[in-house]
Amino acid sequence: MKKICKNCKYYITEAALCPHIKDIPEYCKHVGHCRCDKFVYGNDETTPYDGLSYLDYEVYGASFLVGESFGCIHFEEKKS
Repeated sequence: MKKICKNCKYYITEAALCPHIKDIPEYCKHVGHCRCDKFVYGNDETTPYDGLSYLDYEVYGASFLVGESFGCIHFEEKKS
Protein backbone atom coordinates (compact mmCIF):
# COMPACT_ATOMS: atom_id res chain seq x y z
CA MET A 1 0.00 0.00 0.00
CA LYS A 2 1.28 3.45 -0.83
CA LYS A 3 1.91 5.79 2.07
CA ILE A 4 -0.60 8.39 1.02
CA CYS A 5 -2.91 10.38 3.26
CA LYS A 6 -6.24 8.97 2.06
CA ASN A 7 -5.11 5.53 3.33
CA CYS A 8 -4.01 6.82 6.75
CA LYS A 9 -5.94 6.45 10.02
CA TYR A 10 -5.17 10.08 10.92
CA TYR A 11 -6.70 11.55 7.75
CA ILE A 12 -10.23 12.93 7.77
CA THR A 13 -11.91 14.50 4.78
CA GLU A 14 -13.38 17.98 4.84
CA ALA A 15 -16.83 16.47 4.25
CA ALA A 16 -16.49 14.12 7.24
CA LEU A 17 -15.16 16.90 9.47
CA CYS A 18 -17.93 19.34 8.53
CA PRO A 19 -21.05 17.21 7.85
CA HIS A 20 -23.27 20.28 8.28
CA ILE A 21 -21.83 21.74 5.05
CA LYS A 22 -23.87 20.16 2.28
CA ASP A 23 -22.08 21.56 -0.75
CA ILE A 24 -18.33 21.10 -0.38
CA PRO A 25 -16.68 23.10 -3.20
CA GLU A 26 -15.08 20.98 -5.91
CA TYR A 27 -11.63 22.39 -5.11
CA CYS A 28 -11.93 21.10 -1.51
CA LYS A 29 -12.88 17.52 -2.35
CA HIS A 30 -9.26 16.33 -2.56
CA VAL A 31 -8.12 17.83 0.76
CA GLY A 32 -8.58 16.86 4.37
CA HIS A 33 -7.13 17.21 7.83
CA CYS A 34 -4.42 15.25 9.62
CA ARG A 35 -4.97 14.43 13.28
CA CYS A 36 -1.55 12.93 13.96
CA ASP A 37 0.18 14.31 17.07
CA LYS A 38 3.46 14.51 15.11
CA PHE A 39 2.10 17.67 13.42
CA VAL A 40 2.17 20.54 15.88
CA TYR A 41 1.70 24.29 15.91
CA GLY A 42 4.92 25.64 17.31
CA ASN A 43 8.57 26.37 16.69
CA ASP A 44 11.93 24.63 16.48
CA GLU A 45 11.76 23.81 20.20
CA THR A 46 8.46 21.94 19.83
CA THR A 47 9.18 20.12 16.57
CA PRO A 48 9.33 16.34 17.17
CA TYR A 49 12.39 14.58 15.70
CA ASP A 50 10.02 12.67 13.45
CA GLY A 51 7.38 15.38 13.11
CA LEU A 52 6.44 18.69 11.59
CA SER A 53 5.71 22.10 13.15
CA TYR A 54 3.72 24.72 11.32
CA LEU A 55 4.12 28.42 12.07
CA ASP A 56 2.58 31.70 11.09
CA TYR A 57 3.88 35.21 11.42
CA GLU A 58 2.42 38.64 12.04
CA VAL A 59 3.67 39.76 8.63
CA TYR A 60 1.18 37.45 6.87
CA GLY A 61 3.67 34.67 6.28
CA ALA A 62 3.68 31.02 7.19
CA SER A 63 6.09 28.11 7.04
CA PHE A 64 6.78 24.69 8.49
CA LEU A 65 9.74 22.94 10.09
CA VAL A 66 10.47 19.21 9.97
CA GLY A 67 12.45 17.06 12.36
CA GLU A 68 15.50 15.30 10.93
CA SER A 69 13.71 11.93 11.11
CA PHE A 70 10.49 13.12 9.49
CA GLY A 71 9.61 11.05 6.41
CA CYS A 72 8.29 12.42 3.16
CA ILE A 73 6.68 10.74 0.16
CA HIS A 74 8.48 13.27 -2.05
CA PHE A 75 11.94 12.19 -0.84
CA GLU A 76 14.82 12.27 -3.31
CA GLU A 77 18.41 11.29 -2.47
CA LYS A 78 20.85 14.20 -2.08
CA LYS A 79 23.47 14.45 -4.77
CA SER A 80 27.06 14.50 -3.45
